[in-house]
Amino acid sequence: MQADQPQKQAEKDLNPVIMGYMNFPPLMEDVEGMPKGSMIDLVRKLALDQKLDVTFVHPPTTRLYQAIVLGEVHMWVGSPYTKPLQGNILYTEKPITKASLYLFARKGQIVPELNKLSGKPLIVLAGYQYGELLKRITSMHENMLVLPARNRATAFDLLEKGRADYFLDYRRPNLGVLRDYSTRAIQSFDIHLIVSKKAPQPELLLEKLERGLVNIGYQTHAE
Repeated sequence: MQADQPQKQAEKDLNPVIMGYMNFPPLMEDVEGMPKGSMIDLVRKLALDQKLDVTFVHPPTTRLYQAIVLGEVHMWVGSPYTKPLQGNILYTEKPITKASLYLFARKGQIVPELNKLSGKPLIVLAGYQYGELLKRITSMHENMLVLPARNRATAFDLLEKGRADYFLDYRRPNLGVLRDYSTRAIQSFDIHLIVSKKAPQPELLLEKLERGLVNIGYQTHAE
């Protein structure tokens, strides 16, 4: 019995688990102050299976990465290859889904390959890293003007008004408007459950998430 005490205390120290999320429908989004989406539902199932007390928080994207590094946010759903997080996180062995990155342009406009953007203005979402792809694009086109938009509605409004020629964003949150724009698929990213190394008992938390995925029979979702 005594041998079980350290394990029980470690599991007790896990809770509450703070999960950060961003607006990335239909995977996760804030709807009138409440977390919604398929990945939110998945985390709730894992929490039930593994007896985790999960609290959801929705910080600005620009703040989320820092909060993960500092351990203020314990877990997240996203790309482990996001540069600010590298060296500061643990993540599930297998991806839980994938996300495809697209270039959007006004309807009828030809969308070129990345190396042929010719430094034309590019809209991005403020705080998004795009798996370091944005850094690669701006290094190819040193004089490119990058316009950060606070949300997708603002980004498409800027695009329609001709403030920029292209908008860089993921496909899935924009399924409802795909037919309204010219697009080009750029890159696909694996999405994992991510744990901050500064979370309480990070190895144990990751172990529980992995075990929960097996227990509920979860299979990686293609986009």
